[in-house]
Amino acid sequence: MKAFAELDARFSSVRNAVLETERQAVETDLQAAKSPPTPPTPPLQPTGASPAQVADEPADGEAADEAQSLLVSPPLTGKAGRARPKSSRLLASEQALQEARGECEALRVECSELQAECVSLRAQHASLKGELAAALVATTRSKGEEGARTAEIIGQRDAALCMGRKELEATTEAVLQELALCEADKEREAMSEAPLEELRARLAEAEKGRDAALYRAEQVEREAAAIKEAEEKHTRQLAAEMWGMREAHSVTVKELTRELSCERERHKATRLRKASVGGREGRAACEQPQVLSEKAALENTLV
Repeated sequence: MKAFAELDARFSSVRNAVLETERQAVETDLQAAKSPPTPPTPPLQPTGASPAQVADEPADGEAADEAQSLLVSPPLTGKAGRARPKSSRLLASEQALQEARGECEALRVECSELQAECVSLRAQHASLKGELAAALVATTRSKGEEGARTAEIIGQRDAALCMGRKELEATTEAVLQELALCEADKEREAMSEAPLEELRARLAEAEKGRDAALYRAEQVEREAAAIKEAEEKHTRQLAAEMWGMREAHSVTVKELTRELSCERERHKATRLRKASVGGREGRAACEQPQVLSEKAALENTLV
């Protein structure tokens, strides 16, 4: 998210720089248009023109209005009916106006392409972020399930061990008590070997039960150790997979950042080159009110 914010800030700074350059060019053209132009050559008067008609001709300061009227009005004719030829300055203004319109259209198309590319990059970034969040949630859930299962198995093992110890202690205590009773009655029952043999058999059975309980306890401990080892292996595997996903996401973001930076640098160079060429060739065309209005509309569109 931080890298995307930096990209957005850089794009905003580049766009502001381009708009500032265009604004300075427009201000320069406006100042050039407001400065008093060179006096144009007086137009040819029809045969028989009166001094009052000559006085009604446009002054030198109205050269721009005259050029505009020539653009939209039909060609003037003299007495012989021939069309008045356009001046070289008017032809240059028309050509510069057409070039400025073409450049404006190209800039609009290029801006639309860049905006679509930015939207696509934002969508890709959001998709990658969602995938990473889903992977993290799945990893956390799996780790919680493994921990709960391990805790349950450990609890069962502890319960079995505790029960086995209690049974063993109870059996041993009972056998010891019986042995004590047998030893006490040994002198009185010296002639009868049957109770002693029975006690020896019961003691042997108690020892066998103790050995079986110890074996079960050792088996439960081995199973718990195997489960713990499997859990650690699974945890390491999940950590490696999550690290790989993070590395892949980082590489993807870096590649997208580099591509966007190259595209913006190319766009900036193209805009600056076109602005410099348009500033030199279209200075005469900027004197027209129609060109000024189109430049203002282009600036509003870019903003």
